[in-house]
Amino acid sequence: MTSASPKVADCSIIDVPQLKDAAVEAGQNVTSNGVKSQPQKQSARLFCFDLIRVFACYMVVQSHSGLQLIRRDVSLPNFTEIEDEDKAEIENWFNHTSICRADVPLFMMVSGYFLFPVKNAVVFFKRRFSRVLIPFAVWSLLYALLFLVMGIYDLPTTLLNFPKMLVRYVPRTGHLWFIYSLLGIYLYAPILSPWVQSTSQRMMELYLTLWSCSLTLPYLNYFFPHLFLSVDLPMLHYFSGNIGYFIMSSYLKRFHSHHKTLHCVLVGLGMTLLGYSLTVAGWLFIPRPEHIYKVVIWQILTPNVVLMAVGLFIFIRAINWGDASTSPIHWLVSDVANKSYGIYLSHMIIIYCSCYVVNMVAITFVLKLPLYSVTVFVLNYLMCKLISYLPKSNYIIG
Repeated sequence: MTSASPKVADCSIIDVPQLKDAAVEAGQNVTSNGVKSQPQKQSARLFCFDLIRVFACYMVVQSHSGLQLIRRDVSLPNFTEIEDEDKAEIENWFNHTSICRADVPLFMMVSGYFLFPVKNAVVFFKRRFSRVLIPFAVWSLLYALLFLVMGIYDLPTTLLNFPKMLVRYVPRTGHLWFIYSLLGIYLYAPILSPWVQSTSQRMMELYLTLWSCSLTLPYLNYFFPHLFLSVDLPMLHYFSGNIGYFIMSSYLKRFHSHHKTLHCVLVGLGMTLLGYSLTVAGWLFIPRPEHIYKVVIWQILTPNVVLMAVGLFIFIRAINWGDASTSPIHWLVSDVANKSYGIYLSHMIIIYCSCYVVNMVAITFVLKLPLYSVTVFVLNYLMCKLISYLPKSNYIIG
């Protein structure tokens, strides 16, 4: 999107019905064309969701920037064992990046907050898939060409990767897994929408309770592999998965709308700190597998990561940001949020093209990680900003 006006949706996608729903919740007068009055109040109210998306987007960039700094060699495939590296660097990266495991879950929660109701499935699919699928296809093609030019893949392998993209991401584009998950949930959304909109609070809490129980399965499989036989399809399989984040944010929207209180701020902050503490403690005391991303505490469907994601969502949503509609910071945050889908899709290109040079800079890792992450994030935003001036740029960056 090229507009810098405050908007909220998943991956920079919004339509008038969603904007109307947001305005109604804020107590504004709404006409058939959208918001009729009190635009400043609406802008202040939506600012928190823009802020969540910006934080989530930066977390993604920092996670991948740090991993590439440790790996040092862009030609290594994803999930390669990290050997003969300075242990202190890995420790610093983990401690600085553990909070960032809430990145994609935060995107999911913002998306779920505005996903329902689905009133017209045909319109829903047309709008969502055109604004998500086309940019995804464009950047998938660009990644394939980049790897061909860099000599990572030869031409036959590159051509074979294209049909694979129809069902899953190809090697070295692991961050695109989220898009496949998002598209799958879109397919399910029209079926789920009536239940989300009409079910009782008790029934939704029952689902979230079962979902929370399913989050313990990675730990049970890890600590008791012989007892649970490393079950991949447990009894709670159909209550598990990323869709729980969508249901969680819908639950907060329906039944906890009076959220701007000190109590909510403290609850959100407490959940975040507890989740982060459990993550760091797990890193220190749980035996580690051969690859860092196989550490059980880093899986996004675990209690500690859910605590961080839900806690951050509640915390940022609960803060009274005031009327920031005319503030330059508000404009910048909203503009970055509107480019967040493009940043998510494209940030690995900047990382792949710059990590060689950055790894030659002789500064401590504790300084290198944040400096490199911020630089990649800013450059990525500026790149998407330039792209936004092109005709039909929404088909490139969303």
